[in-house]
Amino acid sequence: MPTAALIVAAGRGLRAGGARPKQWQTLAGRRMVEHSIAAFRAAEGIDQIALVLHPEDMAEADGFRETGLIVARGGADRAGSVRNGLEALADSGPTRVLIHDAARP
Repeated sequence: MPTAALIVAAGRGLRAGGARPKQWQTLAGRRMVEHSIAAFRAAEGIDQIALVLHPEDMAEADGFRETGLIVARGGADRAGSVRNGLEALADSGPTRVLIHDAARP
């Protein structure tokens, strides 16, 4: 039963302050999104990880793809971003998908 993790990092998270959205800010030496990715990579039973990025953050996509992540473009709202992420995962055939917000590691 393949399980995928879908990390939604397409929000702007500007209320937290700083020059970049929350998911790109550093916490304990790593960007917040990297904490979420690391947790799912360490978790037993996660077969695939997909990351959904805001259109303005797609310059980050190649770096994540190089590490084996599936990357999708975010939608107009959270529901659209989740939908895009699920569509990106469809070809890998997961039967379960865990959805996580990258700004809350």
